[in-house]
Amino acid sequence: MYAGEVLALVGESGAGTSLTARAVLGLTPRGAAVSGRGALRGAPVTAADLGRWLAWIPQDAMSALSPVHRVDRQLALAVRSEASATPGARLRRGEARAVARRALADVGLSGRAASAYPYALSGGMRQRAVIAMGLVNRPELVVADEPTTALDPARREQVLGLLRERCAATGAALLLVSHDLAAVRRHADRVAVMYAGRLVETGPAAQVLGQPLAPYTRGLLASLTAPGLPRRSRLPAPDGVQPPPGSVGRGCAFAPRCAHTTAVCRGEEPGPRPVDGRLIACHHPPD
Repeated sequence: MYAGEVLALVGESGAGTSLTARAVLGLTPRGAAVSGRGALRGAPVTAADLGRWLAWIPQDAMSALSPVHRVDRQLALAVRSEASATPGARLRRGEARAVARRALADVGLSGRAASAYPYALSGGMRQRAVIAMGLVNRPELVVADEPTTALDPARREQVLGLLRERCAATGAALLLVSHDLAAVRRHADRVAVMYAGRLVETGPAAQVLGQPLAPYTRGLLASLTAPGLPRRSRLPAPDGVQPPPGSVGRGCAFAPRCAHTTAVCRGEEPGPRPVDGRLIACHHPPD
């Protein structure tokens, strides 16, 4: 990822998008087997980076906020916690509260809203508070897992626009996990499509969503955007179901559902190859 860009990670439920986002931050469930490595500016990511260089914006803002602390106090605690982790840095409570209030004002929360308890705020306002909390220490990477799931359509667009705006203002890269491909089309610079825990197509959002190349990406978009279907008709979709991530074994994960499957697809996992300005994991990409 690059500074200031928005990379959307998309796929149907169970593809592993949220788990991948959590793995980047070291937030995998207990007992999960994790391989590979994450790096920030070439250095391995550690637990100490979370909250300083890396920020997490979850789906449910209410569960991310303390119900017994006012919003501005929670942000001030995050500011002081980060300052205390920096050698030689000291920040008084009043200074931390001022930083917190500026961060809340940047997302449209000021006055009574800034000093309210979370239960007194609407869902959209709570999500704004969580965005402010994630960005208050100016991280380099923000990971947002379906940050607008609990909001109505109008609020979703406002919050996503605000999140992108604030990340651009601070230079932070944004990894956005989303099932809303219409929103992804409007807000993402690049898109990575995941199936059964594997990336199948990555490239500029306009290309991937406008002219998909990987068979799975084409099927996914056809099932969501098929025009002119009569009422009660079945959406076009590949037969079969997605296997759980980690259970695929050898071969292409999409091979049992793909119309272009050959012997090599069943026996060898396709590696990403450059095609038309993007990366495609397919043995038979279109010419």
